[in-house]
Amino acid sequence: MQSGHVGASVDVDRTAHSVIGTPVWFASSDTMRRGFCGICDAVLFRDPLHGPRTAVAMRAFDDPTGTRLALHIFTSQQDDAYDIVDGLPQNPR
Repeated sequence: MQSGHVGASVDVDRTAHSVIGTPVWFASSDTMRRGFCGICDAVLFRDPLHGPRTAVAMRAFDDPTGTRLALHIFTSQQDDAYDIVDGLPQNPR
């Protein structure tokens, strides 16, 4: 997701979720669009135009999901504000 710091998202099949409200969509490239809350501008989605799944920001859910982190990505760009100590796989890109 777009952030100046750590973010967490989960990839969800487009057919397996619904959205309450109307997100605002921004075409960030020819292959990707981003979804934002139309009221507070919170980043909600990263949506590849030609893929079956949408990345949904974990903080967008009202109820517990039971979802757990599987890996850390872009760890080569990690700043010094935190340490990754949970033992999950780390992908530099």
